[in-house]
Amino acid sequence: MSPAHYLAVLMIAGVLTVPVHGQGRPTFPKPPEPSNRRVRVTGPSGDPGLQSRQQAAEVQKNAIEQDTDKLLKLVTDLKHDLEQSAPGTFSVSALKKSEEIEKLAKRVRKELAGH
Repeated sequence: MSPAHYLAVLMIAGVLTVPVHGQGRPTFPKPPEPSNRRVRVTGPSGDPGLQSRQQAAEVQKNAIEQDTDKLLKLVTDLKHDLEQSAPGTFSVSALKKSEEIEKLAKRVRKELAGH
């Protein structure tokens, strides 16, 4: 494995291994007991904010998809650049791509966490 390839793998692995929510196993509250009463589901007119929340969720989903597509393209381009470069040398564009990958990965992680 060339030093350039090794460094690229380490950079990508470092970005992807940062914990999202601290260390340890999360504890979840106990789920509620099921009840015997029937719940009536209302349509879109039952909750005036439902449609706007659904639209916001769709917009966020599309943004995450676009960011992950861009992230995949950047990682693929960086891998190709590193394979083409001489051992032990890195181009300025490869460094800029790695920084952009890091920023984009952090943004996607924040969007997925809902912050």
